[in-house]
Amino acid sequence: MRGALLLFALLACREGGDAFNDAATDAPPDGVDGTGCTPMTPRTTPVQAFVGPAGLQDRVEAAIDSAQKSLDIQMYLFSVKDIAQHVVAARQRGVAIRAILDPDESANKSIESILSNGGVQWKNSSTVYQYSHAKYLVIDRATTVVMSMNFNPDAMTTERNYGFVDQDPEDVTDVQNVFEMDWQLAQGKTPVAADLNCTRMIVSPNSKKISLSSSLNEDMTFQSTTQRSHSPPIMFRDPKQGTTSATMRPVITFSSPPVT
Repeated sequence: MRGALLLFALLACREGGDAFNDAATDAPPDGVDGTGCTPMTPRTTPVQAFVGPAGLQDRVEAAIDSAQKSLDIQMYLFSVKDIAQHVVAARQRGVAIRAILDPDESANKSIESILSNGGVQWKNSSTVYQYSHAKYLVIDRATTVVMSMNFNPDAMTTERNYGFVDQDPEDVTDVQNVFEMDWQLAQGKTPVAADLNCTRMIVSPNSKKISLSSSLNEDMTFQSTTQRSHSPPIMFRDPKQGTTSATMRPVITFSSPPVT
């Protein structure tokens, strides 16, 4: 039986500037940044969070439009044709684009023809995984947009979802390497294993058992909701600031190959 696949990125929310401007053309190799290799190691660039559904489609399309050289997409469910047209427009202006879709989502069929006719490279995800539940973009190898939402009409109008724009070079490199592994697998090739020995992400399935709780503040509460929500927030209370001060640390999921 194929295994389900999840990758968790622990993203500490801080205020930042424009997420899609002044991007470098390539992310440097991953490595220890001098403050210790832990999931909560500080980033060099603040993470920008956003919440849907209000304004979500405009934000997604703006992110796609910002691509100048390359755009990698992994999306579980992709059925919004207007977003697909923005992807095609990016290809027509010379952006190198690759997309990985889940083969079991029949709604993807209408988008697959738009991408093919527009000259966009796309592949069905590897059957190694029961679900390729990834939802992220990598823009110009300098910006990653990690999301809980699919590119389907409900996500753009009625669902509560969250996303992050991350330009930290180490994070971008890790996500890019995960995409490269998935892209090779989608082509039936043996992938080069991504080096995730020093990362803020937790990848599964993995050869090692990972305790998520060991990476999190012990003093935390979970907010539940009766509304349709793909990513309920996790609230952390800072003991140094008292119980009235809370920091949002949502956990975003996307898929990746096994790491050995």
